[in-house]
Formats: sequence, C-alpha cells, structure tokens
Amino acid sequence: MKRAYRFIVSVIVVLIALSSLLVGKGFLEIFISRKFDSWLSNQSQFYTSQMSDETKETFVSVVRSYAQTHKMILITKKTESITEGPRILTVGVLSSPGSEANSFDSFDILGTQVINRQKINELLGHSPESYLGYGMDTNNKVSDLPYVLGSVYFKLDQITPGYNLGNSCAVLGLSPEEFDELANQISVATGLHKEKFITNYSGSAVEIGLFYYVAGVTFIILSISFCLLTYYNSLQELKKLGVHVMLGWSKSDYVVHHYFFYCALAAVLLPLAFMWTMVNCSGFDITGSFLLFTFTSAMPSILVVVVSVLISAAPLLTIRPVDAILGRLSQKGLYVLTAIIYALCCVVVFAGSTYMDAPITMYSNLLSTQENWSVYKDWYIVRNHVSQGNFFNGRPMDKSKELFDWYKTHEHDTGVYIAHVNQIGEPTLNAYEVNSSILKPFDVLIASPSYLKEIGVALTDEQVKKAENGTRIYLVPSSYSEEQKCLLRELVARSDKIFESDIVTPYMQNPSSEFIEYDASGGFFTWSTNIDSPSISTNVVIKVVTSNNMVPTESESLVATGLDNSYIKLSPEAAANLLDSSGVVELSDDGFGTQFSSIESFIKDYRKSLQELFLLFGVVIVLMFAAITVIQISMISIVQRLHERKIAVECMLGFGIYKQYINIFLVVNLIALVGTLCMIVIGSTLGIIMGCLMLLISNLTISISANRSTMRIVLENLSKE
Repeated sequence: MKRAYRFIVSVIVVLIALSSLLVGKGFLEIFISRKFDSWLSNQSQFYTSQMSDETKETFVSVVRSYAQTHKMILITKKTESITEGPRILTVGVLSSPGSEANSFDSFDILGTQVINRQKINELLGHSPESYLGYGMDTNNKVSDLPYVLGSVYFKLDQITPGYNLGNSCAVLGLSPEEFDELANQISVATGLHKEKFITNYSGSAVEIGLFYYVAGVTFIILSISFCLLTYYNSLQELKKLGVHVMLGWSKSDYVVHHYFFYCALAAVLLPLAFMWTMVNCSGFDITGSFLLFTFTSAMPSILVVVVSVLISAAPLLTIRPVDAILGRLSQKGLYVLTAIIYALCCVVVFAGSTYMDAPITMYSNLLSTQENWSVYKDWYIVRNHVSQGNFFNGRPMDKSKELFDWYKTHEHDTGVYIAHVNQIGEPTLNAYEVNSSILKPFDVLIASPSYLKEIGVALTDEQVKKAENGTRIYLVPSSYSEEQKCLLRELVARSDKIFESDIVTPYMQNPSSEFIEYDASGGFFTWSTNIDSPSISTNVVIKVVTSNNMVPTESESLVATGLDNSYIKLSPEAAANLLDSSGVVELSDDGFGTQFSSIESFIKDYRKSLQELFLLFGVVIVLMFAAITVIQISMISIVQRLHERKIAVECMLGFGIYKQYINIFLVVNLIALVGTLCMIVIGSTLGIIMGCLMLLISNLTISISANRSTMRIVLENLSKE
C-alpha cells in the first residue's frame, strides 16, 4: 500500500471520527438540557412563568419570610444561551438560615454529580453573592463545576433580591400541609389564584443545533467516500491476491495482511475518542457512564471502518484463485454493492431537497415582501428580546407586561404605532361555528388610532376618546349586509375573549364594544409576507386598539417578533428617540429588553442567513453529485475491467454505448426516476428539479466517460494483436 494512499485513508478516517464525535457532543447537549428540565420534577413546585417581575419579587419575599420559621430550600432552574454560543444552566437556591440540603436527588451527568447537597451546602456557607461554576467574577467564585467545552456550562448561585427566577421553583423540606400554607400566603400577597402558580402552563423543547447537523452530513459523505475508496482499492489487489495465492498464501492470510492497517486505524479511534471526551467534558469523573458515552460516540466511525473493510474484503475472500490470477470478479456482487451506495447518495440528495423546500419558499416570500413593503422599509419592528446584552432564551410571553407598560407610556408619541393583520379564513370561521358561506373570509387589521391617522382612516375625536377610555371599536366595511354584521358580532364575541392575565385593561374590567361602518373601497396594506396573498385588500375589518381596550390576546402579543408577527411599528424618528444605538429599549432592571430593527435591515439579515443555508446546502449537493459521478465512473471501470475484450470487440462491430453499458444505465436511471416520482408525490419542487438534473448529469457522465474509456480499450486491444 503506497504511503500517499495510507495518508489519504488516515486523514479521511480521522475526519470521520471527528464528525462522529461532534454529533455525539450534540446529542449530549440535548440529553443534558432535557435532564435539567426534568430534574426535581418529583418535588413540590411553584411555577412562575405567568408572574410579572414585580409579582416574582413579592413571591420571593413571601418565601424568604416563610423560610425564617420553617426549614426549607427553594431551588429554581433557568436556561440561558449566549448568542450563537453555549447554554448556561443556572440553579438558584434560597434556604432557611442554617438549613442544609440533606435529602434530594442530585443532578447527575455521565455518572458525575454536577449539583448535589454537598455543593449546595458549600454555597450556602458563603456570602449571598457567591456562586459555583460559570462566571467571570473571581472574587465571589467558590469553586468550579463540570462543563462541556463550548456547549453546556453550569452555575449554582443564591436567590437574592432582584434575582431573575426560572419558570419553576422546587420546594424541598416542607410537608404537604406546609406547602399548601405557603401557597395560600403567596396567593394573598400576589393577588394570584393559587392554581395560577401551582399548575404548569408552559413547556420547552430542545433541538440539536445546525452545526451538529452539518457534522452529521459530513459524516455520511465521508463514510460513503471511504467505503468507495476501500472497495476500489480491493479491486486493484485482485491480481496481487492471485500472485500471493500462487506463492502459497491463503486468501484469509492475504486479507489480514492487506487490511491490518485499517484495523490499526479503527483501534486508534477509541483512544482518540477518550482524549476528545476528556478535553470536552471537563471536571467529569471517569465513570462507567463516561466511558460508555465515549465508546458510543466513537462507535459510528469504528463501524464505518469495519463495514467498509468487510465490504471491500468480501470479493477477495469469495473469489476463486484462478479468477483472482486473471482479475475476474463476479458481476452480480459488484452491481448490487455499487447500486446500494449509489442509492444512498441519491437518498441524501432527495432528502436534502425536501428539507430545503421550506427555506426556498421563505426566500421567495422574502423577495416579494421586500418589494411590497418598500414604502415602509425604514420603519422598525420587534426583532427579538435580549437579556443583559445577550439573546433572551426564556419565554418572551413572561415579559409581555414589561413591553405593554412601555407601549402604554409611549403610545401617544409621534411615530409609535400598532399595525398587524390577521387573515380569517374558512378554517377559523368553521372553528368558531360561523357560517362561512355568508360571512366570507376576510382580513382583520389591528391598528392604533395613530396608525389609522397615518394611512388616512378618519376617526372622530369622540371615537378615539372612547377607544382610549376602554371601549372596543370595530370598523366594518359598509358593503357588509346586516346578516354578515350579525355573524361578525358573534365571531368577535367568541374570539376576543377575556381571560386571566397579568395585564388588566379598563375594557377587561368593564367590557363595551361599538361597531361602526366605514368605506373600505380604497383598500388597505395587509402587511402580508405570503407571495400568494394580496398586499392590498378591500375586505378588511379594523380593530381600533389602545392600551386601555386591549384583550389579553393582543396585549400579550406585543412581544411577538418578526415580519409576520410584530404588532409594534416605529417610524425612523420614533426609533431614533426611543432606542439606543443597537436598537434596544431596556424594559426592566434585570437587563431584559426588546430589540427593534428596521424592516429593510431585518429582511437583509434574514436573506443573508437563508443564503448561508443555501450555500451550505449547495456545498453538500456538489459533494454528493461528485460522489455520484465517482460511483458512475467506478461502475464503468468495473464493467470494463471485467469485460475488456468483449467491449473492444462489440465496439469494433458497431455496438452503441447504451447497449454495452445497459446495466449501468438501467441502475442509474431507475434509482433517479423512482426518487423523482417520490418527489412528485411529496410535492417537493426542488426534489423534482434535482431528480431531473440527476438524470441529465448521470446520463451525460456515463456517455462521455464510457465513450472515452471505450476507445482507449479498443486501441489497447488492437496494439496487443
């Protein structure tokens, strides 16, 4: 085996191992996050996701007061993410004076107790500002906690005044009667019904990051390439095997000798995986679970090497000595193997195409939006939410009151608007049991008086005053019949319901509504991002909203982000007056804020992220098409190697390329055609395009490659005669 070949094989195997280990790291991140979410779920819980910051302060104060007379510990959990970086899993502790955590389930990862009663007791023995684990304040840092490098970090600190609680708090040390007593005290102090904070109304899901998906695709591509490389190399060894058999070697001895290098590479992967895990899982004990994770992460790459060796060694072990000497090999096995590998490559292409259909549709809608929204390109919308300068990883809905209060303060400022359109289709009408054959689908424009004034909808001073005093004002197109208006009132009564919320408006305390006719013939901008939806509509019902007449579905939706969902709109002048240099308005003392972005900038950044995704997909597709091309050329080489003389004779007799290589044409076209038909059934436009492109490129590749190599075979055979 040549040195260059060994070097290439070694590099590919190392890359396969690294991609496998990266995927394993991604799954470990998900496992840790999910286990963290479920940790202490068997304990009595208070759920704070529905509490405002002020209510949380009251909650902590009541618990702290109760803890003065009862031995207890309160533990809260929260997950934060540094922008495009690792997760920070934080555990906050509030304890009775002198109390110790003596009985609760420790938080174990890979057999290591990341957080246990000893570490909590260690924390409680220091000042309230002290902490363990992740953090930059070395003066208050007590000790380190285990972490997964660049992925998951842990922090253990104490709940102090102003502490940002997580969505739940576990209570340890109280009897059921004491827990119920504490819950009643919290209910009295906060004004919330007890069920509001002892029942979980929220949830979360953790998904593997895009980086790990890339590692997975890389693993697949490299694995297929490695299998092809080893198999093609085994074909080159046929005649060498024949020579060694003539010299007295057994086939198994030769195979062991030839593939010893591969086996050595596979054996090296386990120590490599162990070193990788040691570096990435800092502070973890070397336990059985730790070693099992290491072995599991390395196993895919080891299996790739082993399976590739078995596949490539099969022809050498099964061939007859005479055939080996003459370089003859069974066609059937070759065709089946190459067809399987080719089919796998095609599956990757078609699966990737199906996945990319949604981003392509989004990109098309984005281009349409950019054109249709050009008049408002300098206006600002809610982009996302931040916490102390980093992306806010909690539930924005928990912070809806902060943004509502900010809007209430500034709703009369020049250039501050609410403008949002909901499309009421047949499914919605049917869901609310409204006759859709009479009241046809329509658009609902939720708009502030300031926005309506901006677009030229005339409201009287009396109507505006009523809306600002808490009356719901609905503007109904004058073209509606009395029956349609009646159905609209029924729909409004069922959809704009009042339910318990931290945000209470005068309308919710004293509901009253008015329906007023208006001329909708001029049409209104629909703020639609769907290329199939019109940008101007004349069938629009307008809800005139103010901070005093909102229902919870509107007031709590002010935190919604993005082109489709953002309610709050700011003119450039208002943005300049209200936002800082990064487009952020700070809403609370704990560092929570909302970031606004101009529509033009938002679309530009969104387009850029989609273009990066397309580039990544393009690279993967190019690599897969390259692998497919190599497979097709390998198929031709195999056929020519097995039937060299027959091909030369047929070519001189005038046989065409298609007839000489009919098996290859059939395999390639059949697989591509089946894939294309599947894409047609699924409805994947990109998949259909890729299928047609695959058919075209494959047939061209086979025809050109076969023509050139066949002429070479003819000339070589003529020279031998």
